[in-house]
Amino acid sequence: MLRLSGTKLPCLPIFNLTWTADLEYFEGPLVSHITNGRGSDYIKYWADIENDINRWMIARVSVDSIARLMDRVESLDNVLPARCQDDFVYFVDASPSVPLDVQLVMLEQIPQEYLPDRDAFLRPSAKSRRAGL
Repeated sequence: MLRLSGTKLPCLPIFNLTWTADLEYFEGPLVSHITNGRGSDYIKYWADIENDINRWMIARVSVDSIARLMDRVESLDNVLPARCQDDFVYFVDASPSVPLDVQLVMLEQIPQEYLPDRDAFLRPSAKSRRAGL
């Protein structure tokens, strides 16, 4: 995994996360819509793997951006990081769903390798996984 230029955190500072929908899936979720207890919407984006540790990018975005992704009006690279509602994202290294490392990374410090490919649209089948939109 690539070295991140971020700030290590003791835990993910987003509480009461709830899965809403998998937006992209291949042998497991790659892009998911999650919410917190305060009604904020996030994209959980798979970024990397090493051994059994998965690296996820978690970014706060608008529900409108998520709907536009699902309707294939917006590509993933136009949402991450351009439409993030914060100046940072979280990277979480987890094995299997147990957080091992959490870092806050400023948008301009996200490694290019962890950003979605240009014009990366969700597959049309993602619409069938909608939940709550």
